[in-house]
Amino acid sequence: MFLKVERRGGKSYGVLVHNYRAEGTIKQKRILALGALTDDEILSIKNWLACNPLINLNSISTTFEAIELVEPVMHGKVYIIRALWKKLQLDKVLKACGLSPIEIDLISIMVTNRCVEPSSKYHILTWLLQTSLSMLHHNLPSKLNENQLYRAMDSLYRNKVKLEGELWRHLQRMLKLDAKSVFYDITSTYFEGNSCELAAYGYSRDHRPDKLQVNLGIVLTEEMFPIMHEVYPGNTVDKATVEGICTRLHDELEVRNCTFIGDRGMITSDNIEILKRYGYRYIIQERNSEVIDIVAPMLARLKFKRVSEKLEVSEIILSDEEKLVVCRNLEKVKDDRRFREAQIKRGIQIIEEVKRSVESGRLVVRDKIFKRLIKKLSQKKLDHYFDLSRIPLVERLQSFECPLREDVIAREAIMDGIWVLRTDLLEKTGEELVRTYKKLNAVEGVFREIKSVLDLRPIYHRLADRVRAHAFLCVLSFLLLNYIEWKAKKNGMEITAERFLEKFTGVVRGHIELGVKKKVKVAKVSRLTVEQKALLGVIGLKPSGMESCVV
Repeated sequence: MFLKVERRGGKSYGVLVHNYRAEGTIKQKRILALGALTDDEILSIKNWLACNPLINLNSISTTFEAIELVEPVMHGKVYIIRALWKKLQLDKVLKACGLSPIEIDLISIMVTNRCVEPSSKYHILTWLLQTSLSMLHHNLPSKLNENQLYRAMDSLYRNKVKLEGELWRHLQRMLKLDAKSVFYDITSTYFEGNSCELAAYGYSRDHRPDKLQVNLGIVLTEEMFPIMHEVYPGNTVDKATVEGICTRLHDELEVRNCTFIGDRGMITSDNIEILKRYGYRYIIQERNSEVIDIVAPMLARLKFKRVSEKLEVSEIILSDEEKLVVCRNLEKVKDDRRFREAQIKRGIQIIEEVKRSVESGRLVVRDKIFKRLIKKLSQKKLDHYFDLSRIPLVERLQSFECPLREDVIAREAIMDGIWVLRTDLLEKTGEELVRTYKKLNAVEGVFREIKSVLDLRPIYHRLADRVRAHAFLCVLSFLLLNYIEWKAKKNGMEITAERFLEKFTGVVRGHIELGVKKKVKVAKVSRLTVEQKALLGVIGLKPSGMESCVV
């Protein structure tokens, strides 16, 4: 038996071959494919074979004590992310935008880390040694340090505008995506520290009003693939972002003739005009407070159509160009009432706390009493439930009363369970519009995945552009995770990317060390189960690639 070396694509592949005679001629039998080998491995195997004679066609002579698995590293999960990166040709996209081969490999490694085991840029250096990634990348420097990762991030953000355009057009061609409907939403993520110029106090979706934050706006296709994203200062309000997003979508990404779906808080008359200017149709949820004067008087006369067990819809035509879709969630009616009752109870508690301070003499000046009430009630958005005008107009008080505004409560109760969409898609039925809009709920799942699975938060970077680059890494990571879920769903499987990757936790790559006097190392990957092989097939990867470390 001897080692036969075959060279393909600039790599050496080893095969153990045995010569035998049949029908008067010498023939060869391939016994074992060893995969890609380095020159040192080839030399070690040849030396070992010379000292360990063949017993039969299926075995080589060695002792059990001389067989050892050494240097096992994480392989399954990191291989999948790296293979999908190559499958989607992200190297090609980044190269076309001017990034160097080393920068591309470092960005790929940081994205893989986000998908598999999110950690700080400093910890990535240690984590990398515990994985097979160094064998799957060919442009890594011999000595890697944290500053090289930061420089790669800087290059990524520097080319963000060009990259997003190139990536979107590439995905359109490769995955046959379109932007007939685009979904836009904003979330916030908080900081540790206070030295970043983007960090500001604002409305916290993380329920951490005590923390500085930044806002992340993201535009997605119907299949939840990212088209573009923007990072804003933490005090930026939703409605202030719409014009910039539409301008980039139209001018840079060439998204035309689409339907823009957005959440409440984005709609203003100016933003509607901006959407019209760019030729975008729209489905946007209204705040109930903005349409109560239109909807409340008509509710009793509206004819609702049941579209699901809990939801019914009706329509109000506003003009030849616009209508409202009034949706009533039968279960939400009770929830809204309970929520309002809890809010009013909390407001009464706040008033009673201030009242005790007044009656005890600790707080007596009317202006200070009024300011404290306004501050505490408005922080919880409760001030509209109470009639503060009933506080006596005298300089010093011994007590006071703030009765409930029963008219406001009754008016709000009319809208219990009601939510309203504004749209210019008059040709669509209310049921169709609701079905399209409810896909925006999936964006909340996207934000949960970016924040929790990919660890967008908390942010530790100080420089604004590094914060933006960190967000870009998370968006690229989400792209790969979403591809897993999208591809699985196309093949009839409902599974999260996180659960999918967990199935490969035990797949490692190591070396089998053989021999006593003259040792030889043979690279080996854990044997894949039937389920693992099937899962790889679902997302279009070959099990043989994982086993041979070929991407």
